[in-house]
Amino acid sequence: AFRARNLNVAVSLLQKLFEQGEEPLYINFMLVREIRYLLFMKLSSLKEKLSPLAVAKHLFPGRQENRDFYLKIAQSYIEATRLFSLKELILAQQKMLKAEYLLKTGESAPHLLIQKLVIEILSPPQDVLQN
Repeated sequence: AFRARNLNVAVSLLQKLFEQGEEPLYINFMLVREIRYLLFMKLSSLKEKLSPLAVAKHLFPGRQENRDFYLKIAQSYIEATRLFSLKELILAQQKMLKAEYLLKTGESAPHLLIQKLVIEILSPPQDVLQN
C-alpha cells in the first residue's frame, strides 16, 4: 500500500501493525527501506530505463529461487517510482531520519509520529491540490 501510494490502505495496515504489537522503530525501519529503494531507483531511472531483472538483481542479490516472485516485486518498485517525484522522495527520506531521531530519543508519541509520517508522505503534493 505504501509503495502504491494508497493512503487509506496504508493507514489501515499501519493500524493493524500497531494492534499486533509491532514496534514503531521497526515500522520506521521498513518505511525507510522502502523510501531508500524508491530513491535509488528514481535516481537510476534518470540515467537509464529500469528493467525488472536489473532491479531484482539489485534488491534481491543471490536470490535464484522464486524468480517470478522477485520480478513482480521489482516491477512494482519500477511502477512506484512513477508515483513519487525525486523531490518527494528526498523530502520523505529527510522526514524519516527526523522521525527515527524522535523515536529513539522518546520526544514524540511513537504511534502518532509514524502515522503522521505516513500521511505526510503519501498525501498528494500541495501543488497538485491547488490546481
